[in-house]
Amino acid sequence: LCALALFSPPVRSLAPPLSSSPASPRRAPAARRPSALAAKGFGGGGFGKKSDPAPQKKKAPPTKNVKKANSFQAAADANPKEAARILKLYGGDIQRGTVERIGAARAAIERSRPALGEAMQLYEQSTMFRRSVEGLTVMQEAQVPVEAWEMEKRRERRLIEINEESGVADSDIHNAFQRLTWDASAEARGFRGAADLPADMSARLGRALSYATDKVPPTAGPRLLDVGCGTGATVGELARRKLLDPARVVGLDLAPDMAAVAARLHPRSDFVAGDFAGGEVEGYGPFASVLFCMSLHDLPEPGAALERAVGLCDRGGRVVVTHPRGASHVLMQHRKNPIMVRNPLPTAAQLEEICSRFEGVELIHAPAAAGSPKDVAEGYLAVLELKE
Repeated sequence: LCALALFSPPVRSLAPPLSSSPASPRRAPAARRPSALAAKGFGGGGFGKKSDPAPQKKKAPPTKNVKKANSFQAAADANPKEAARILKLYGGDIQRGTVERIGAARAAIERSRPALGEAMQLYEQSTMFRRSVEGLTVMQEAQVPVEAWEMEKRRERRLIEINEESGVADSDIHNAFQRLTWDASAEARGFRGAADLPADMSARLGRALSYATDKVPPTAGPRLLDVGCGTGATVGELARRKLLDPARVVGLDLAPDMAAVAARLHPRSDFVAGDFAGGEVEGYGPFASVLFCMSLHDLPEPGAALERAVGLCDRGGRVVVTHPRGASHVLMQHRKNPIMVRNPLPTAAQLEEICSRFEGVELIHAPAAAGSPKDVAEGYLAVLELKE
């Protein structure tokens, strides 16, 4: 998701609140040991620590949500017939309809893949519990009821059992949340994706797209791979800016409905529905550039994704990671909703370490530190280049 994501409010957690346990005079463990789940590959694999939860905001009235989206009304004015179709798809209210679609998709998973459905519920509860106790002092930990720690241990053991019995891995759980959430909003996002960007965000995006397209031959040869393409907003931006012919772009998205909408809106590009960790795009490569436009933080393992991107690039190619709102914005989303936004964006030091694993890969543009004046002024941009 690229340009349109700039106008979207942060995704709220899908997790129901944990049932509170009665206060207990018994003392909880003074210090927590490493989670059994982390040893099995569950819940630990990001670039940053989980943080304290942010307070929930009150739901705004539907009329305000349309304005906050900043693009639906403008798109509706330009195409009222399509707007009517979209509103009908969502039952007259896009926000409520999206939530209902997510619920229906969740129920379908629980019916068709009960092991995955159970794992998703356990993972939600475990993630929210771990977030609630992260950073507590020893004295504060002592106030957490022993029953709550015991319940968390039971969740961890059960998740390991599900993995061993049914093969449901941590990445399967993460991808299921991503897929059902983005699919639920695909039609609405695709419709309102033509909104103009604010001038400062547009300039930041344009700079990243220039880095991504500099190495792509204009008519033949290796193309650009847009990872997490959503409904194809990046393709539209590339064409509008005359940076690259849409036929020179391959888009990949985990959510099938997102990829389908992108293919309908941008028929000259190729769009693939699949997991970046899989092999769905290998037949289209190698690539001159791999672009993560506001998408790297949505992947379960950003470091592994960057390594895979380097492997998919031709010599002389580039891997470009951008988020015009900056690393601090992603960190805020990660703190508010670690289930959907699992990772902060990688630091310059982490990117340098990834480059060191390859021969001839250099970080030619390092991102600013999260919250720094440069991050606020310019957003996040990292460029890795494979030397010829």
